[in-house]
Amino acid sequence: MKGRIRLTLFLAVAMSACSLTNRSSDGSCDKGIAVAVRTLDASTVIDESLIGSLLRAGTARCSSNVEFMEAYNEALFMALEKNPAGFIRQFARVSDHSFVLERLESPVNDAISPSRVIAKLANLAVTEKATYNKVVAALKIAERKQEM
Repeated sequence: MKGRIRLTLFLAVAMSACSLTNRSSDGSCDKGIAVAVRTLDASTVIDESLIGSLLRAGTARCSSNVEFMEAYNEALFMALEKNPAGFIRQFARVSDHSFVLERLESPVNDAISPSRVIAKLANLAVTEKATYNKVVAALKIAERKQEM
């Protein structure tokens, strides 16, 4: 319980500190959310509401913000790998899937393994099948790109 409270406090402070200078007025391009996800330790499960915030932070307007895009891309893969069911549920609620799917098709870091994420998704029971299929298709594109 104490660990969860500390994690929540850490995320709140990190997100508010970073987002004051790194987002637009509508919350898009909020690098603070991406940084908060990326800085979680390996054993921490990413909260589904944080995944939802992360997914809503990325928009086409952010594409020219290189710093945001790198952090966002890495955070997407981390969130998907750490909480695949939560990611799929939250992604199903996003109105425009294209921006996130394009990011999943093109990992910015060679340490990101689309194959490993696909393997985690393989045994996942989800009700959002159409969303699930879009995510897997994007990851397969990323996998092919890495093989080239």
